[in-house]
Amino acid sequence: MFKKRCSWCVDRRTRKMPRPEKIQMVNEFVEKIRKSKGFVVTTYMGLDAQQMTELRRRLKKEGAELKVIKNTLFARALQQLGYDGELVQRLRGPLAVVFGYDDPVLAPKLVHNLRKDYEVLSLLWGVIEGRLYEAQQLETIATLPSKEELLVEAVGYVLAPLYNFVGLINAILWEFTAILEAVIEKQGEISEGQGGSQMAASTKVQELFEALKGLTLLELKQLVDLFKEEFGVTAAVPVAAAAAPTAAPATEAAAAVEEKTEFKVILKAVGEQKLQVIKAIREVVPGLGLKEAKDLVESAPSVVREGVSKEEAQKIKEKLEAVGATVEIE
Repeated sequence: MFKKRCSWCVDRRTRKMPRPEKIQMVNEFVEKIRKSKGFVVTTYMGLDAQQMTELRRRLKKEGAELKVIKNTLFARALQQLGYDGELVQRLRGPLAVVFGYDDPVLAPKLVHNLRKDYEVLSLLWGVIEGRLYEAQQLETIATLPSKEELLVEAVGYVLAPLYNFVGLINAILWEFTAILEAVIEKQGEISEGQGGSQMAASTKVQELFEALKGLTLLELKQLVDLFKEEFGVTAAVPVAAAAAPTAAPATEAAAAVEEKTEFKVILKAVGEQKLQVIKAIREVVPGLGLKEAKDLVESAPSVVREGVSKEEAQKIKEKLEAVGATVEIE
Protein backbone atom coordinates (compact mmCIF):
# COMPACT_ATOMS: atom_id res chain seq x y z
CA MET A 1 0.00 0.00 0.00
CA PHE A 2 1.29 3.41 -0.94
CA LYS A 3 0.83 6.29 1.48
CA LYS A 4 -1.12 9.24 0.10
CA ARG A 5 0.94 12.40 -0.22
CA CYS A 6 -0.25 15.99 -0.36
CA SER A 7 -0.23 17.66 -3.78
CA TRP A 8 2.79 19.82 -3.07
CA CYS A 9 4.93 17.27 -1.22
CA VAL A 10 6.64 16.18 -4.45
CA ASP A 11 8.47 18.70 -6.61
CA ARG A 12 6.99 18.14 -10.08
CA ARG A 13 10.18 19.19 -11.83
CA THR A 14 12.64 17.06 -9.86
CA ARG A 15 10.16 14.46 -8.57
CA LYS A 16 11.84 14.84 -5.17
CA MET A 17 10.45 15.45 -1.73
CA PRO A 18 11.01 19.03 -0.52
CA ARG A 19 13.46 19.58 2.28
CA PRO A 20 12.18 19.07 5.84
CA GLU A 21 12.74 22.72 6.70
CA LYS A 22 10.40 23.77 3.87
CA ILE A 23 7.70 21.43 5.13
CA GLN A 24 8.17 22.88 8.59
CA MET A 25 7.84 26.46 7.28
CA VAL A 26 4.62 25.60 5.47
CA ASN A 27 3.22 23.99 8.61
CA GLU A 28 4.14 27.10 10.62
CA PHE A 29 2.34 29.32 8.11
CA VAL A 30 -0.72 27.06 8.30
CA GLU A 31 -0.73 27.31 12.09
CA LYS A 32 -0.35 31.10 12.08
CA ILE A 33 -3.17 31.55 9.55
CA ARG A 34 -5.46 29.29 11.62
CA LYS A 35 -4.55 31.03 14.86
CA SER A 36 -4.95 34.58 13.56
CA LYS A 37 -8.29 36.37 13.35
CA GLY A 38 -6.99 38.40 10.45
CA PHE A 39 -3.85 38.89 8.39
CA VAL A 40 -2.72 41.35 5.73
CA VAL A 41 -0.11 41.09 3.01
CA THR A 42 2.23 44.07 2.74
CA THR A 43 5.39 45.23 1.00
CA TYR A 44 8.56 45.88 2.98
CA MET A 45 11.36 46.48 0.48
CA GLY A 46 13.37 49.56 1.43
CA LEU A 47 13.59 48.78 5.14
CA ASP A 48 17.02 47.91 6.48
CA ALA A 49 17.70 45.25 9.11
CA GLN A 50 17.46 47.70 12.00
CA GLN A 51 14.13 49.08 10.78
CA MET A 52 12.74 45.56 10.32
CA THR A 53 13.77 44.64 13.85
CA GLU A 54 12.12 47.76 15.25
CA LEU A 55 8.97 47.17 13.18
CA ARG A 56 8.70 43.59 14.43
CA ARG A 57 9.15 44.79 18.02
CA ARG A 58 6.42 47.42 17.71
CA LEU A 59 3.99 44.96 16.13
CA LYS A 60 4.69 42.32 18.78
CA LYS A 61 4.05 44.89 21.53
CA GLU A 62 0.55 45.41 20.07
CA GLY A 63 -0.20 41.68 19.82
CA ALA A 64 0.64 41.18 16.15
CA GLU A 65 3.43 39.43 14.27
CA LEU A 66 5.30 40.17 11.05
CA LYS A 67 6.72 37.37 8.93
CA VAL A 68 8.66 37.79 5.70
CA ILE A 69 7.33 35.07 3.45
CA LYS A 70 8.64 32.88 0.66
CA ASN A 71 5.77 33.14 -1.78
CA THR A 72 5.76 29.49 -2.91
CA LEU A 73 5.67 28.19 0.66
CA PHE A 74 2.99 30.63 1.78
CA ALA A 75 0.97 29.67 -1.32
CA ARG A 76 1.16 26.02 -0.29
CA ALA A 77 -0.06 26.93 3.19
CA LEU A 78 -3.04 28.80 1.69
CA GLN A 79 -3.83 25.83 -0.57
CA GLN A 80 -3.74 23.46 2.39
CA LEU A 81 -6.37 25.64 4.09
CA GLY A 82 -8.65 25.59 1.05
CA TYR A 83 -7.99 29.02 -0.45
CA ASP A 84 -8.39 29.07 -4.22
CA GLY A 85 -5.72 29.55 -6.84
CA GLU A 86 -6.76 33.15 -7.55
CA LEU A 87 -5.53 34.13 -4.11
CA VAL A 88 -2.26 32.31 -4.61
CA GLN A 89 -1.66 34.24 -7.86
CA ARG A 90 -1.53 37.47 -5.85
CA LEU A 91 1.78 36.43 -4.29
CA ARG A 92 4.27 38.30 -6.46
CA GLY A 93 7.53 39.95 -5.43
CA PRO A 94 9.03 40.45 -1.95
CA LEU A 95 6.17 40.33 0.55
CA ALA A 96 5.54 40.12 4.26
CA VAL A 97 2.46 39.14 6.25
CA VAL A 98 1.20 40.77 9.44
CA PHE A 99 -0.90 38.45 11.60
CA GLY A 100 -3.37 39.78 14.18
CA TYR A 101 -4.28 37.27 16.87
CA ASP A 102 -6.72 39.03 19.22
CA ASP A 103 -8.70 41.55 17.18
CA PRO A 104 -9.81 40.84 13.57
CA VAL A 105 -8.97 44.40 12.49
CA LEU A 106 -5.68 44.61 14.38
CA ALA A 107 -3.39 43.83 11.44
CA PRO A 108 -4.78 46.41 8.95
CA LYS A 109 -5.04 49.05 11.70
CA LEU A 110 -1.42 48.59 12.74
CA VAL A 111 -0.06 48.66 9.18
CA HIS A 112 -2.16 51.73 8.43
CA ASN A 113 -0.98 53.57 11.56
CA LEU A 114 2.68 52.57 11.22
CA ARG A 115 2.89 53.77 7.64
CA LYS A 116 3.73 57.28 8.84
CA ASP A 117 7.01 55.87 10.19
CA TYR A 118 7.55 53.16 7.55
CA GLU A 119 6.40 54.61 4.23
CA VAL A 120 7.16 51.46 2.24
CA LEU A 121 4.37 49.53 4.01
CA SER A 122 1.19 49.12 1.98
CA LEU A 123 -2.04 47.18 2.44
CA LEU A 124 -2.16 44.95 -0.65
CA TRP A 125 -4.87 42.49 0.41
CA GLY A 126 -5.83 40.50 3.45
CA VAL A 127 -8.11 37.93 5.03
CA ILE A 128 -10.25 38.89 8.02
CA GLU A 129 -12.41 36.30 9.75
CA GLY A 130 -12.03 34.02 6.74
CA ARG A 131 -13.03 36.60 4.11
CA LEU A 132 -10.86 38.24 1.45
CA TYR A 133 -10.59 42.03 1.45
CA GLU A 134 -8.97 44.22 -1.18
CA ALA A 135 -6.62 47.12 -0.49
CA GLN A 136 -9.31 49.83 -0.47
CA GLN A 137 -11.54 47.79 1.81
CA LEU A 138 -8.63 47.32 4.22
CA GLU A 139 -8.03 51.06 4.29
CA THR A 140 -11.67 51.53 5.26
CA ILE A 141 -11.46 48.83 7.92
CA ALA A 142 -8.31 50.40 9.36
CA THR A 143 -10.24 53.55 10.25
CA LEU A 144 -13.23 51.76 11.80
CA PRO A 145 -13.84 51.19 15.52
CA SER A 146 -13.44 47.65 16.84
CA LYS A 147 -16.10 45.03 16.10
CA GLU A 148 -17.23 45.13 19.74
CA GLU A 149 -17.73 48.92 19.59
CA LEU A 150 -19.70 48.68 16.34
CA LEU A 151 -21.81 45.87 17.76
CA VAL A 152 -22.73 48.03 20.75
CA GLU A 153 -23.56 50.87 18.37
CA ALA A 154 -25.71 48.60 16.22
CA VAL A 155 -27.61 47.28 19.24
CA GLY A 156 -28.13 50.87 20.30
CA TYR A 157 -29.83 51.59 16.99
CA VAL A 158 -31.93 48.43 17.27
CA LEU A 159 -33.22 49.71 20.62
CA ALA A 160 -33.54 53.33 19.44
CA PRO A 161 -37.31 53.25 18.80
CA LEU A 162 -37.88 52.25 22.45
CA TYR A 163 -35.31 54.56 24.00
CA ASN A 164 -37.34 57.75 24.49
CA PHE A 165 -40.40 55.83 25.62
CA VAL A 166 -38.48 53.90 28.25
CA GLY A 167 -36.78 57.08 29.42
CA LEU A 168 -40.12 58.81 29.96
CA ILE A 169 -41.77 56.01 31.93
CA ASN A 170 -38.68 54.60 33.61
CA ALA A 171 -40.05 54.70 37.16
CA ILE A 172 -43.44 53.31 36.14
CA LEU A 173 -41.79 50.51 34.17
CA TRP A 174 -39.71 49.36 37.13
CA GLU A 175 -42.69 49.48 39.49
CA PHE A 176 -44.85 47.57 37.02
CA THR A 177 -42.12 44.93 36.54
CA ALA A 178 -41.80 44.46 40.28
CA ILE A 179 -45.57 43.99 40.65
CA LEU A 180 -45.67 41.42 37.84
CA GLU A 181 -42.81 39.46 39.38
CA ALA A 182 -44.54 39.45 42.76
CA VAL A 183 -47.78 38.18 41.24
CA ILE A 184 -46.01 35.46 39.23
CA GLU A 185 -44.01 34.25 42.22
CA LYS A 186 -47.14 34.21 44.38
CA GLN A 187 -49.01 32.09 41.87
CA GLY A 188 -46.02 29.78 41.50
CA GLU A 189 -46.07 29.93 37.72
CA ILE A 190 -42.28 30.15 37.57
CA SER A 191 -40.27 28.05 39.96
CA GLU A 192 -36.77 28.73 41.17
CA GLY A 193 -35.53 25.75 39.21
CA GLN A 194 -36.84 27.38 36.02
CA GLY A 195 -34.74 30.51 36.47
CA GLY A 196 -36.94 32.76 38.62
CA SER A 197 -38.11 35.81 36.75
CA GLN A 198 -35.79 35.18 33.79
CA MET A 199 -37.69 34.33 30.60
CA ALA A 200 -36.20 32.43 27.68
CA ALA A 201 -35.69 34.52 24.57
CA SER A 202 -38.14 33.93 21.74
CA THR A 203 -36.95 32.17 18.62
CA LYS A 204 -36.96 35.43 16.68
CA VAL A 205 -34.90 37.23 19.34
CA GLN A 206 -32.45 34.33 19.54
CA GLU A 207 -32.07 34.28 15.75
CA LEU A 208 -31.44 38.05 15.74
CA PHE A 209 -28.85 37.66 18.49
CA GLU A 210 -27.02 34.89 16.60
CA ALA A 211 -27.15 36.89 13.37
CA LEU A 212 -25.60 39.93 15.06
CA LYS A 213 -22.83 37.78 16.53
CA GLY A 214 -22.03 36.36 13.10
CA LEU A 215 -21.69 39.68 11.29
CA THR A 216 -18.26 40.70 10.07
CA LEU A 217 -16.83 44.12 10.83
CA LEU A 218 -17.85 45.60 7.47
CA GLU A 219 -21.34 44.09 7.75
CA LEU A 220 -21.74 45.67 11.19
CA LYS A 221 -20.67 49.02 9.72
CA GLN A 222 -23.25 48.61 6.95
CA LEU A 223 -25.94 47.77 9.54
CA VAL A 224 -25.12 50.87 11.56
CA ASP A 225 -25.25 53.02 8.41
CA LEU A 226 -28.67 51.58 7.52
CA PHE A 227 -30.05 52.48 10.94
CA LYS A 228 -28.65 56.01 10.61
CA GLU A 229 -30.29 56.41 7.21
CA GLU A 230 -33.63 54.86 8.20
CA PHE A 231 -34.13 56.70 11.49
CA GLY A 232 -32.27 59.90 10.66
CA VAL A 233 -29.92 59.69 13.64
CA THR A 234 -26.22 60.46 13.75
CA ALA A 235 -25.02 58.83 16.99
CA ALA A 236 -25.69 55.58 18.79
CA VAL A 237 -28.24 55.61 21.59
CA PRO A 238 -26.61 54.57 24.88
CA VAL A 239 -27.69 50.97 25.52
CA ALA A 240 -27.51 51.44 29.29
CA ALA A 241 -29.56 54.65 29.27
CA ALA A 242 -32.57 52.90 30.85
CA ALA A 243 -30.58 51.49 33.74
CA ALA A 244 -32.08 50.35 37.03
CA PRO A 245 -33.02 52.95 39.69
CA THR A 246 -30.03 51.80 41.75
CA ALA A 247 -27.84 53.73 39.29
CA ALA A 248 -29.57 57.01 40.17
CA PRO A 249 -27.13 58.06 42.93
CA ALA A 250 -24.21 57.78 40.50
CA THR A 251 -26.13 59.89 37.97
CA GLU A 252 -26.89 62.52 40.59
CA ALA A 253 -23.24 62.59 41.64
CA ALA A 254 -22.16 63.09 38.05
CA ALA A 255 -24.64 65.93 37.69
CA ALA A 256 -23.29 67.52 40.85
CA VAL A 257 -19.78 67.45 39.41
CA GLU A 258 -20.97 69.06 36.20
CA GLU A 259 -22.68 71.86 38.11
CA LYS A 260 -19.58 72.72 40.17
CA THR A 261 -18.73 76.41 39.82
CA GLU A 262 -15.95 76.94 42.37
CA PHE A 263 -12.55 75.30 42.24
CA LYS A 264 -9.38 74.99 44.30
CA VAL A 265 -5.86 75.32 42.90
CA ILE A 266 -3.24 73.20 44.69
CA LEU A 267 0.53 73.48 44.33
CA LYS A 268 1.68 69.86 44.49
CA ALA A 269 5.40 70.30 43.76
CA VAL A 270 7.72 73.27 43.15
CA GLY A 271 10.17 71.89 40.61
CA GLU A 272 13.65 73.25 39.95
CA GLN A 273 12.79 76.95 39.45
CA LYS A 274 11.82 77.88 43.00
CA LEU A 275 12.38 81.63 42.62
CA GLN A 276 10.32 81.76 39.44
CA VAL A 277 7.51 79.84 41.15
CA ILE A 278 7.53 82.31 44.09
CA LYS A 279 7.31 85.19 41.64
CA ALA A 280 4.44 83.52 39.78
CA ILE A 281 2.61 82.82 43.08
CA ARG A 282 2.72 86.53 43.93
CA GLU A 283 1.27 87.33 40.51
CA VAL A 284 -1.68 84.95 40.82
CA VAL A 285 -2.44 85.74 44.49
CA PRO A 286 -3.19 89.47 44.80
CA GLY A 287 -1.62 91.24 47.82
CA LEU A 288 0.61 88.30 48.80
CA GLY A 289 3.95 89.39 50.24
CA LEU A 290 7.33 87.88 49.44
CA LYS A 291 7.61 86.01 52.77
CA GLU A 292 4.09 84.60 52.51
CA ALA A 293 4.72 83.48 48.94
CA LYS A 294 8.00 81.84 49.98
CA ASP A 295 6.29 80.04 52.87
CA LEU A 296 3.48 78.82 50.58
CA VAL A 297 5.96 77.44 48.05
CA GLU A 298 8.14 75.74 50.66
CA SER A 299 5.14 74.08 52.32
CA ALA A 300 3.95 72.40 49.12
CA PRO A 301 1.60 70.68 48.66
CA SER A 302 -0.40 73.76 49.55
CA VAL A 303 -3.53 75.60 48.43
CA VAL A 304 -2.79 78.57 46.14
CA ARG A 305 -6.36 79.83 45.53
CA GLU A 306 -9.84 78.68 46.57
CA GLY A 307 -13.32 79.47 45.32
CA VAL A 308 -12.24 80.54 41.84
CA SER A 309 -13.96 79.82 38.55
CA LYS A 310 -12.85 76.99 36.33
CA GLU A 311 -11.40 79.41 33.77
CA GLU A 312 -9.39 81.33 36.37
CA ALA A 313 -8.17 78.12 37.99
CA GLN A 314 -6.95 76.90 34.62
CA LYS A 315 -5.09 80.18 33.98
CA ILE A 316 -3.35 79.93 37.37
CA LYS A 317 -2.43 76.32 36.69
CA GLU A 318 -0.93 77.16 33.29
CA LYS A 319 1.06 80.08 34.70
CA LEU A 320 2.63 77.99 37.45
CA GLU A 321 3.28 75.01 35.20
CA ALA A 322 5.10 77.34 32.80
CA VAL A 323 7.83 77.76 35.43
CA GLY A 324 8.08 74.05 36.23
CA ALA A 325 5.60 73.64 39.09
CA THR A 326 3.18 70.72 39.40
CA VAL A 327 -0.40 71.92 39.93
CA GLU A 328 -3.79 70.27 40.35
CA ILE A 329 -7.31 71.66 40.27
CA GLU A 330 -10.00 70.29 42.59
